[in-house]
Amino acid sequence: MGSRTSSGGLAAIATEPDATPLSELVAHISDAHHPHLGRSTAALRSICRDVWSPDDADDGRGAALAEILARVARTLDALIERERRELFPLLLAGVAPCAEIRRALEANRRDHLEVAALLRRLREAIDDWVPGLLPSARRRALAHEVTTLEIALEQHARMGNELARRSAW
Repeated sequence: MGSRTSSGGLAAIATEPDATPLSELVAHISDAHHPHLGRSTAALRSICRDVWSPDDADDGRGAALAEILARVARTLDALIERERRELFPLLLAGVAPCAEIRRALEANRRDHLEVAALLRRLREAIDDWVPGLLPSARRRALAHEVTTLEIALEQHARMGNELARRSAW
């Protein structure tokens, strides 16, 4: 049987996390998914910097967009840090279900929901703010990055749900 870490194996981990050994699932989330979430957030910030700066005279929509992005980044950073420092070590050590694991999983669930809600707000802000101010190519790029992050977050949440299921939470 081939390694699950080949490119086909990575796709299988993302689409069938329940069929993946726990150590491989954790490694995939940490080594592939966390960096992807970070790159998506960085791309969104970069595009927003291209289209708005604090010196721009607008009606506050640019600042609101920047604040939403900052909250997305802070929340994702906290989620990733919690997984790396708290949740993953406990799961990989084979710790029985406990309050620490439940607390980390519940915090992750809340963070996933918060980021999803923020991305919906971001999409609404883009739809409201951008059409009259941006060329269509930049608007499409911004919308594409939001969609990319939404998909990555959905996959991440699915893998997190599998971790929760396995830890009998």
